[in-house]
Amino acid sequence: MSRINGIPLKEDKELTSRVEELAYRALQYQLPQFTDFLDMRQLDVSKGVLKQFGLIELTSFGGFADAERAVLCISEYNVPYDEFPICCVKAEYNSPKALSHRDFLGALMSLGIKRSKIGDISVCEGGAYIAVSQIVSKAVVSQLESVGSCSVRCEICRDFPSSITADMSPIRASVSSLRLDSVVAVSLKVSRQKAQSLVARIGVKLNCRDVFSPDARVCENDVFSVKGYGKFKLSEVVGQSKKGKTIIIINKYN
Repeated sequence: MSRINGIPLKEDKELTSRVEELAYRALQYQLPQFTDFLDMRQLDVSKGVLKQFGLIELTSFGGFADAERAVLCISEYNVPYDEFPICCVKAEYNSPKALSHRDFLGALMSLGIKRSKIGDISVCEGGAYIAVSQIVSKAVVSQLESVGSCSVRCEICRDFPSSITADMSPIRASVSSLRLDSVVAVSLKVSRQKAQSLVARIGVKLNCRDVFSPDARVCENDVFSVKGYGKFKLSEVVGQSKKGKTIIIINKYN
């Protein structure tokens, strides 16, 4: 559980209480219980809490392959993915302007939809596929009429797309090590000194955890973001250069 000076964060206390309540319901009524969408850190916290319930079957599903936000099912038996209370909304627009993940998320939340009801948003050319809780899906389709300055039309998909290529820009770089400050420096195209300052001062979300240590290690497939600079993924550690540096490929989410 995340802590500040040894004290559990308020949001984790609330999450713990909610997950324990769902676990007791699952055992009492012998019916599966579902959380809202959780990020990777919240999933880890929830699974840690549920270790005390030995007979509980835990399955998470976010709709897309490698989803970064998912719903956790708490049950005494395995529940198939098609029974999870989530669905996919396809939003399309016809404009030369490219809309971003931030544009779509901002538009959804401006409708009064809570972040916990929204899963991954996979932006593609001319639109996006959005994972949402079923309870808000009709509201999204009927009320999401514009994103940024673009008009959009929405529909509920029968299934989640099996394969979507995320809109990313690749960055090939070489670093002296896989320390967080080194990776952040080449991702943001800033000096190592500035990267160290950014990490220590405002922090980096590394796999949804706030990290303030410049010497934290970044691993292949880790996702990180810096406020005001965007979101990135260390997609591949290619190998060593002739000068002994580590060659990496980072993808920046557009």
